[in-house]
Amino acid sequence: HFLAARVFFNRLNIGKEAYLSLIPQFYYLKMNANDGIYVSSNVVLGFKKCPISISNMVSKKIQSNLDAKDFIWNLSLNYDFGANFRKK
Repeated sequence: HFLAARVFFNRLNIGKEAYLSLIPQFYYLKMNANDGIYVSSNVVLGFKKCPISISNMVSKKIQSNLDAKDFIWNLSLNYDFGANFRKK
């Protein structure tokens, strides 16, 4: 079972050329007899005229008996294809 509450702050301008997207999330996860409560956030930094962006995801355990790390994070380099492909 997975239940989440999240808010999207999509493409907030941080200058003429750059934007920032924020997605905080609070979630509950249950697997078999184990469960946990977590908080996480995704942050994306991009540029309006560039298809490449950088994103960061962090997740922190609040209370859990699941076999998982207390804190995890990653950093990603993304490429936006811009939906230029069409199905034939």
